[in-house]
Amino acid sequence: MALEFAGEAQAKIDAMMADFNTRLAKIGELQRKSSQLTARATSDDSMVTIWVNAAGTIIKTEIDPAAPRELGIDGLAAAITHTAQQASTDVRRQVSATMSEIMAAGDMAAMRQKLLGDVPAPPNVVELLRSTRVEPSLAPPEAEERWRTDSSDDDPRGSAW
Repeated sequence: MALEFAGEAQAKIDAMMADFNTRLAKIGELQRKSSQLTARATSDDSMVTIWVNAAGTIIKTEIDPAAPRELGIDGLAAAITHTAQQASTDVRRQVSATMSEIMAAGDMAAMRQKLLGDVPAPPNVVELLRSTRVEPSLAPPEAEERWRTDSSDDDPRGSAW
């Protein structure tokens, strides 16, 4: 009886380890895929095109030679900013989709269920943190939303602004 139980337990452990190794390989593949993601955005007037990498860092910028004359410096600056934000938003969406795949591949709850059955699981901290994530502001540095909080009316920017 004891040998039979040990054999069954070893078979479960072997199956879990095989599942774990498959999931680990999938996670590695998805991480490599995620690191290679890029996004491109083009301004509505086609004067500016921006490419960003997976981190949202600008990796290439193309500006139509007529853009400074047609848009003016302030208009060109706004077009560059807006287009970069669009590209960054797109790549964040791609990274988020890849991260969802990684989370699914690393679903330890499924593995845990196989091993422990109906024993209650601890709370999923990653999901809790994801649900409380605050999106970064796209406002310019001098925007009021960057310094004003509900608890303070003091402007830390000083009088230079």
